[in-house]
Amino acid sequence: MAQQPRNNVTQLRRRKRLPISAILLLLAFAASVVQYAQNGEVSWITDSFRSVETTAKELIGSADANRLTDKLGEYGAKASRAVIDLGKEAQSATGLSSGTNTRSNPDSRSGISGSVMGVTDGDTIKVLDGDLVLHKVRLTGIDAPERGQPFAKASKNHLASMVAGKEVFVEASKKDQYGRVLGKVWVQPADCPSCGKILDANHAQLLAGMAWWYRYYAKEQPPEDRGRYESAEEEAKARGWGLWADSDPINPYDWRRSKK
Repeated sequence: MAQQPRNNVTQLRRRKRLPISAILLLLAFAASVVQYAQNGEVSWITDSFRSVETTAKELIGSADANRLTDKLGEYGAKASRAVIDLGKEAQSATGLSSGTNTRSNPDSRSGISGSVMGVTDGDTIKVLDGDLVLHKVRLTGIDAPERGQPFAKASKNHLASMVAGKEVFVEASKKDQYGRVLGKVWVQPADCPSCGKILDANHAQLLAGMAWWYRYYAKEQPPEDRGRYESAEEEAKARGWGLWADSDPINPYDWRRSKK
């Protein structure tokens, strides 16, 4: 009977120990609250996804890495949205003021602000917004070479050089039949650190000769964009830039139809 009290004490001590998962969740919550209070956003999860994507590409290749990061984005969004909401509530309760939110829209137009998590090809990217929702975005007004066509890789790399890992604003209003957001992607120019998101990446792809003007959907563009995009393609073609260096470039639209 004398041993019973010691056993009870031991059991109580064991019950008071927090599991490792709970400790990690508390640390994640604390980090999110502090970062949200300081910057008005929670970006450490996004940075982690970028690191995973880079490592995965080195180990298993780009195609599999893109599928992996898509899944990570979906699972991470579900798991982390509650943490961000708690961070916002904690900020409100404690009276902490947030800093400048770099994901705020540059103007009043409707769209998506977020970080570019991946570049699928010369006219498609993946954007993770401030609520950790992963969007697949199809750049409007342009049509980049498909995989298997000349300049497909060059087009993807050129787009990546402008937007990969950066904050962008996607000026968008609808989705296509595949669930992709259709929009114009605005990003800060690499040669102007003090500028805002003033570079139209769609237009830049055309001007560099890394995509065709998508004239089949020209009527869906505002008249101003229609004129600028057509002129950009004409200039790139006249100067022999990018895909226009090819003696007989094939429009991706016609190339896809020939494969059906």
